[in-house]
Amino acid sequence: VLGNQGLGHALRLRWLAVIVWIGAAAFTAFFASKLLLAELREVVNNRSTISVTAKLLSAPVKDLGSSAFGERFRANIEILKPTTMAGTTGTLSGDEKLAQLSSGDVVSGSMSFRPAFGFASDFTASLKYLKSVTKGEPDPIQGMRTSFLASLRGVSTDSAALVAGLAIGDNSQLSAQTKEDFRKVSLTHLSAVSGANCAIVLAGVAFLLNLLPIARPFRILVSFVAIGFYLSLVGQEPSVLRASAMVGVVLLGFLIGRRVSPLDAIALSVIGLLLWQPELSLSYGFALSALATIGLVVLAPKLVEVFEKRM
Repeated sequence: VLGNQGLGHALRLRWLAVIVWIGAAAFTAFFASKLLLAELREVVNNRSTISVTAKLLSAPVKDLGSSAFGERFRANIEILKPTTMAGTTGTLSGDEKLAQLSSGDVVSGSMSFRPAFGFASDFTASLKYLKSVTKGEPDPIQGMRTSFLASLRGVSTDSAALVAGLAIGDNSQLSAQTKEDFRKVSLTHLSAVSGANCAIVLAGVAFLLNLLPIARPFRILVSFVAIGFYLSLVGQEPSVLRASAMVGVVLLGFLIGRRVSPLDAIALSVIGLLLWQPELSLSYGFALSALATIGLVVLAPKLVEVFEKRM
């Protein structure tokens, strides 16, 4: 009976995740834009170009969609002025002038706005004219990221750049030819941070903590801090958010003495993330990450059985 009750609870939880996903997608598609500040909503809907003062929340990275018009870069920004739009965040794209900026810099200039199609963004903007730049306080996390990239060594420039892609998902230093080669053989995922990176980090932390005579709750707390720090270092990519949330669910289970099945961990992480960021429901990266994880959990054991019988 208890087994049947547990199965029923698990099924309800998984169906709840599906319902939350559908609800989040409907909310994002039809209602989220109506919650934007009135002036920002008007600017975005009209695709207007206005004078803006904004702070860079991340270092500019090369846009994979660079075209014949030249290399393009993008960064996350927070609007400071006009005050009627202050506090809103989005993505800013630009040319090499944007590439020369750093996280924390405050920029003033003309920007063209349009609706955001990614998650955790109120808008997407393009830098048309850069009027002034005020250097901001250095970001400690960004400083570590920059130091790591500067210290890379390898048998070639691309091999060193690949280490950055494998470790922190930064492929900005890979040559265009290498990126194209990776695309042709479907290995572009090697230079992107995913849940596997989170698993490696957590495994390393757990191995070191197990060598120390410390209480279990403290080990779990340190694991939370390690995953949070790694998330800050690599950025809030959908796959990393999903993996981090799953890790958090499993660690909470350990803390209260309950084992959480992989499918339940996926369901709980999806529910929590979509309630926090409904825009993730329309992110292809988030959907593929969740579905791939479900596929591994559900199909991998069955495939192993099939191959064991035939081999």
